[in-house]
Amino acid sequence: MDEVKGLERAVAALQDPTRRAILLAFYREPAARTVAEVAETAGVHRSVVYTHLEKLLALGYLVSGQRHGRPGKPAKTYQLSGVPLSFQHPTRDFLTLSRILGATVADLGGRGLARARQKAAAAGRALAGAAADLPAALEPLEQLGDHYTLAPGQKLIVDSCAFREACALEPSVVSTIHAGLIEGLLDGAGFVRQVRPQACDARGCVFSIEPTNRTEGADATAA
Repeated sequence: MDEVKGLERAVAALQDPTRRAILLAFYREPAARTVAEVAETAGVHRSVVYTHLEKLLALGYLVSGQRHGRPGKPAKTYQLSGVPLSFQHPTRDFLTLSRILGATVADLGGRGLARARQKAAAAGRALAGAAADLPAALEPLEQLGDHYTLAPGQKLIVDSCAFREACALEPSVVSTIHAGLIEGLLDGAGFVRQVRPQACDARGCVFSIEPTNRTEGADATAA
């Protein structure tokens, strides 16, 4: 698909506010849903939701399936296709660059991963600002596209990851870099935590965020 067609497709998907909200909800939570489930979340009549879902299906942003296990006809479901949503013109192929850089870091082994994590932590500290709590400290990364939920057991769930497509190419490298970025950001905001990747898949990523022996608010500028 050429640049003009790609832009036209993105505009068609997002020009209606209801359709835009539905699509962005799938990017935040890509699990398969029925028309009824989407309608309940969106607060819109099923017939309206169905029209928008079919439009997004035709544009290639969603794929359809069937949910079995209940009496009667299987319910049709909709799920994110994985196609990135972009408005860049001219288009930029960042995924190829991510693949090359990720493979290079992976080839360097532990030394490469450690150095990449250090650089990511330094970048996170550069983004940090004053924050009253952990959710506020994470806001700079949410502005880049991440969406975080703090969960019991000192877990941080990223259900909308700014690096999702790159992570699919080199998951161990990208999740390590992401962890370093989060750790540096929290450090810079005065929250000393050790951040480690726990799991990453199409639904999102999970990190542990455990306190360290260092004193919160201590100088953490060395990378």
